Amino acid sequence: MFLRGSGAPTAHLSQRRCISTGVFEHPPFKYRKRHAFNTLPVHDANRFGGRSAYLREIGPFDHKKKGRQFKRDPGTVQFNVDVWSAQQTLRKQWKKRDWTVVELPFALAPKEMQRVIPELYTDVPIPTNSAKGDYSNLRSKVYDRETLQEALYSGARPYPEIVRVDQKALTLDKFL
Repeated sequence: MFLRGSGAPTAHLSQRRCISTGVFEHPPFKYRKRHAFNTLPVHDANRFGGRSAYLREIGPFDHKKKGRQFKRDPGTVQFNVDVWSAQQTLRKQWKKRDWTVVELPFALAPKEMQRVIPELYTDVPIPTNSAKGDYSNLRSKVYDRETLQEALYSGARPYPEIVRVDQKALTLDKFL
């Protein structure tokens, strides 16, 4: 169960095999050069957060006899770059979260959470309450700490109640 904030990462779906944009595409191997007075190597540790150093072979070597096979396959190299980009995106989404995960007994949990929730990625997203028209994902449900403080702090109320403001009451139509 999540407290505070929105907290759900969004999934980006695409029909293409490679979903990375032009910014995250690894340069082709024909541009692999040594460091010269007018050329910087593109397969150095300054690209993709230092991860591209894993894709570089140091020193002269014979491609037909030596060298790592996964470094020579552009599809595998691009897959690694895509994975690293996705890891950084997930890390940034996790760092900006403003909620914490708490555990509650089944009887003290909110009513929509008192049900069997299947394992993650084994079922379609579960609607919160389809009978009342709430089709939001039950796994991304976030509750305010003030609404759960009786269950969290065993009847005590250390936080004041949240004052809900009616947005319709804030309109200036009645004063015009």
